[in-house]
Amino acid sequence: MSDRQPKKPEKDRRPRWRKWLKRFGITLLVVVLLVVGLVLTLTKTDFGRNQIRKQVLGAVAGYVRGSIALKSIDGDLFSDFSLRGLVIADQKGRPAISLDRLRVAYQLGGLFNQSVRVDKLHLKGLNLDLWKTSDGAVNLSTLFIPPPPDQEPQEPSAWSVLVEDLWLDKARIDLSEIVPELGVIEDLTIRGRFSLVGTNVVVELRELKARLPALEQNLDGDLQLAMTGSRVEASLRLEGQGVVVRVPTAMFISDPKILVAAVLIHADPKLVAKFAPEADLKAPVDLSVMASSAGLQELSVAVGARAGKARVSLLGRVDVEKRSVSASLALSGANGPAVTGLSPEISSKGLRVAGTVDDHARFVGYAAGLVQAFSVAEQRLDLALEGDPKRVEGKVASRGAGARLDVEGALVLVPEPKPRAEGAPAPVEEPEPILEEVSVKARVPNLGRLLGRSVPVRGSLRANVKASGPISALTVRGSAGASGFSASGTAADQLTLSFNGRGIPSAPSGSVTAEATNLRTGGQTIDQAKVSATIDASRNLSAAVAVRGKDVELSTKVGGRLEDDRLDVAIRQLAGRYQKLRARGSGGRVIARFDGNVTARDLQIEVADGSIRTTVKVTPTAAGSQISSKIDIRDIELAKLAESFGLDDDIAGQLSLNGDVELGPRRNRAQLDLDLEANYRDFPTARLGATLSLARRRLELAVDGSVGRDLAKARLRFATRTPRDPTSALAWQRQGRSRLEPSELVVGIDDLGTLGRWIPDLPFIGGSVSLRIGADESATTATFATSSMQTLYSTSNIDLRFDASVEGARFAVQGKVDGAELGVVELESKVTLPSNPLDASAWKKAPLSHVDSVEISLKRLWPSKTMWQELGIAE
Repeated sequence: MSDRQPKKPEKDRRPRWRKWLKRFGITLLVVVLLVVGLVLTLTKTDFGRNQIRKQVLGAVAGYVRGSIALKSIDGDLFSDFSLRGLVIADQKGRPAISLDRLRVAYQLGGLFNQSVRVDKLHLKGLNLDLWKTSDGAVNLSTLFIPPPPDQEPQEPSAWSVLVEDLWLDKARIDLSEIVPELGVIEDLTIRGRFSLVGTNVVVELRELKARLPALEQNLDGDLQLAMTGSRVEASLRLEGQGVVVRVPTAMFISDPKILVAAVLIHADPKLVAKFAPEADLKAPVDLSVMASSAGLQELSVAVGARAGKARVSLLGRVDVEKRSVSASLALSGANGPAVTGLSPEISSKGLRVAGTVDDHARFVGYAAGLVQAFSVAEQRLDLALEGDPKRVEGKVASRGAGARLDVEGALVLVPEPKPRAEGAPAPVEEPEPILEEVSVKARVPNLGRLLGRSVPVRGSLRANVKASGPISALTVRGSAGASGFSASGTAADQLTLSFNGRGIPSAPSGSVTAEATNLRTGGQTIDQAKVSATIDASRNLSAAVAVRGKDVELSTKVGGRLEDDRLDVAIRQLAGRYQKLRARGSGGRVIARFDGNVTARDLQIEVADGSIRTTVKVTPTAAGSQISSKIDIRDIELAKLAESFGLDDDIAGQLSLNGDVELGPRRNRAQLDLDLEANYRDFPTARLGATLSLARRRLELAVDGSVGRDLAKARLRFATRTPRDPTSALAWQRQGRSRLEPSELVVGIDDLGTLGRWIPDLPFIGGSVSLRIGADESATTATFATSSMQTLYSTSNIDLRFDASVEGARFAVQGKVDGAELGVVELESKVTLPSNPLDASAWKKAPLSHVDSVEISLKRLWPSKTMWQELGIAE
């Protein structure tokens, strides 16, 4: 038996408090799990959710001036929850905010890092009703109670919030009492992303849609907004039916205070009329606003507006402290500003601007979407503007180096008041100033002198450019020496372009490319039109033109050279098609001088298509170009011809034209015969025959026409002596009307009754008319034979008698209406004839100046008993 005893186990040396701490922790964990389980269980029951709803309403009620109601709360509150039936009303019980459902899905794991992550924030059925309270404020501004100042955070929060999917689904905002023109915004849908880190906020709305029934608009766009520290940047795009709003950039910096913003708006005239019906615009409105400020004490603004032919541009500065507005004209030159005596002044009395520009100044003018730059060498520019708040008139004159430029304009800022009906109350407020019209006239007698010595050309310039659409896209790019320019734009009815450049260099060289798509003109659609031209330092020119459409094609290539006073172009290729009509040309040259003369050499063009065959040939001679042409057009259907030009297709008939023409300094002869037979709807057939002959410098034109068998007949005889070179427009201009021989126009209507059958509104039922007017004043006669007219109220006839005579240069007409039922009316008028009554321009110069006197006398005028009976007034 061993005397060795077994060892006793050593006692646990850990302190007793650790054992109790372990037991307490296990017990606490069990309790927490039980509480969490109890909470989760309660949130799944109606009782628990109702208790949470009461707690939420009690906590929020202290921030609302009115009442708040919540139908239910769903979800487990640890990963997502939903609110249903939220209604916030004012103190009178009128609902201002209502929400069908709010669903939020989130993650609580980031709370330990002071971060809140929301996976989805979905608002459905949001309704906002806005109205003005009794004190004129918007109801939402007084609906909520702001926190006391001592409870507002003094330092930026360290928490961050991220909303990955922000979705506002089909909201409704009622603005009918705030902005009646907008009415109600319906189906407002917003989808994007939102983040907040400290004071930095980023909002990205990739989808922004709304419907405005009052304006008949469905808007679509996007929004970018970023607030970082003291810096705020934003960009916006909204597009609808006939309206486009773009804010490419908007930036505000609070310290130091800097503001930069640009807004571009394109609006259809129908949309503008809803806000300003008195404007009565016929063309779309393009508005551009650019603003910049440093310190927010002085604000610089550039505004450009354009509506059809009307354009307005403004460069101004607003002094916030002095509450004043001043406008300025930007003028600068190679050696810095060259402005003297410019003194703009704007006050309640009106506008007054006067100034002078000297030296080699560079003038830069701004308009809506249009920037032009051109050099003015040795010029003096005088500016004078004067007006009142309703009208501004101005003149700009440029003198120097033999050049002259005159511009006159007038702006009507407030339209004339419309006539008010008798008894109607007077308007309470004056109409807002709007642009009603712009009238500008310009004359540049010498373009080369105006541009200075940089471009050695002579002559005058007159340009009128108008683009009609819709044009889907247009791009222009080019360069001139070291300077460059570019343009691009789109338009519904008018094209808007923007240019930038530094003038024309002394040695012009560079390239230009212009391309337009979807161009509609003359009833035809051109899919694509492209023009390109290049000129090198040696002034060699090469250009190409290509036009492609459904019914038209054109391609040509030219090469040439720019001389000091002319442009010499050689045609290398010419081919085209209009519907089935095809044209082709052989090589030739065209010389355009800057004094207005154009000369063609060795050019031949052929046009052929079935019944059409035409040849034009230009042959050079020592004295100029000799043009010869043969035309053979047989039985062309008028319906097809009218359709190709976009005219009324109810016309029917045939056209034939044949002849031989030769014009030039060597020989001039022509013989053309035209036959036309046409029917229009139910009107009788019209026939026209014309013959034009040219021989021995004498041009004769004879035209004979008739309508129906006995309805109307007309005859025209015209003759004149031609210049030695009838192809020269300058020669015709110098000759004027001095070589016009006696001519005559004879019109006769044998039976007015036939005419009355085809024109129901014409009251004549009998009689005839004949008229003869000649260049020889003594041959001018007019005779209106006795005829009858049916009265409006009875079947009795009224006799008409007109007599015409010529007294030297005076033309007298005396008429008499003698009806047994009505009485007698006498009319006497004296008219002074121009030297040539066939010259339409002589009548257009001052139509009323030819009327010497008009005298009307009523001898007898009373209704008979028969008429009173027919009117139902007497028995």
